[in-house]
Amino acid sequence: MVYAVQIFLTVGGVTKFIPSTGVTLPFVSYGGSSILSTFIIFGVIQGLYILKRNDEEDYDEID
Repeated sequence: MVYAVQIFLTVGGVTKFIPSTGVTLPFVSYGGSSILSTFIIFGVIQGLYILKRNDEEDYDEID
C-alpha cells in the first residue's frame, strides 16, 4: 500500500494531476535514503508476514 501511494504521488505530481509533493519514486529515483527507507519498509512488512505465518502454523499444531 505504501508503495502504491508513493507511485500515485509521484506520477500525479509529474502529470499535474495533484500538487507535487517531492516524494521520490521507489526503486527508480536516484537517492540512497529513498531506496534505504523503501527496503526497510518492505523488510518490516515481510517480517510481520513471517511472524503471522509462524503463529498460524503453531496454532494449527495445537489443534
